[in-house]
Amino acid sequence: MLAIGAASIVALSAVSGMLDAVNRLPLMGNFLESVGLVYTCWFTYRYLLFGPARDELATSLRGMYKVGRPPARAWCPRVPPSPPPAPPDAPPRRHSLVSQSVTGSDL
Repeated sequence: MLAIGAASIVALSAVSGMLDAVNRLPLMGNFLESVGLVYTCWFTYRYLLFGPARDELATSLRGMYKVGRPPARAWCPRVPPSPPPAPPDAPPRRHSLVSQSVTGSDL
């Protein structure tokens, strides 16, 4: 977790440096601001002003959410089921990970 935090700080510093370098170029900062303003105006006109367009945008976002959302157990594929509980008088079970083999199709 610490490595991810350190990597994000380094990435943020690099992006900040790049943006400062672009902003120092003559007219580049103003050009990019103009592009952002034009795109914001177009997006507002295209998707936010009229009811049918808002419905289209909402449907599109819902579709992306359904496609982008993984199934409930996708992060842990092929989890073996838990063994049934042992009877009270049975000796404790020993689990061995070495005895399980992994093939290419399991990956």
